[in-house]
Amino acid sequence: SPSSIVIPKTVLIYNTTCKVVEIKEGAFSSCELKNITIPVNVKYIGDYAFADAYSLNSIVIPNSVTDLEVSGIL
Repeated sequence: SPSSIVIPKTVLIYNTTCKVVEIKEGAFSSCELKNITIPVNVKYIGDYAFADAYSLNSIVIPNSVTDLEVSGIL
């Protein structure tokens, strides 16, 4: 399994290119990743997005994130 991930700025859904603008609640909870890079499109990080992700050494959070739930990085 990979140790690092760079979340893409866009994803293709049903032949439509969509911007990645939020990290949902619990998205990476309990993951074994060591590094996560969030793209500049992201504006919201939900509750417990990285909860119990004990292997994480770094999370790159851009200034574009304007709504970070209090428990988003616990």
